[in-house]
Amino acid sequence: MKRPYPKERRIVQYTAEELKIMHARKKTKQSAGIVSNDEEAAINRGIALDKDIPELTAADFAHMRPAHEVVPGIVKAYKEGRLGVRGPQRTPLKVPTTIRLSPEVLKFFKSSGRGWQSRIDAALKEYTRAHHR
Repeated sequence: MKRPYPKERRIVQYTAEELKIMHARKKTKQSAGIVSNDEEAAINRGIALDKDIPELTAADFAHMRPAHEVVPGIVKAYKEGRLGVRGPQRTPLKVPTTIRLSPEVLKFFKSSGRGWQSRIDAALKEYTRAHHR
């Protein structure tokens, strides 16, 4: 456990046992990037089994061409800053706010996936229509 000396806060004190543990962790971290031959073989078997995304071969690389040759219009638009730029935005139809909900209500709406905030909005609209006088 780190314990600063009273006068100098940058100096810390460790027990011999703490130093042994720190040294063991450092060794583990240093060797973490090394993969054994068995692990490498297992990784390669996994790659070979994945038919959705096969590993690229030398022939694949030989057939590759720069993007500016294959899709020049897209590259030009990107360089001109026309790609990834949003167009004019509509006037917002909703008002951002913060609301506190009970955990079970939030869990119910989130459990049905994306769009849970819109479903809460629809439920509140339905409630306001039913109770508007």
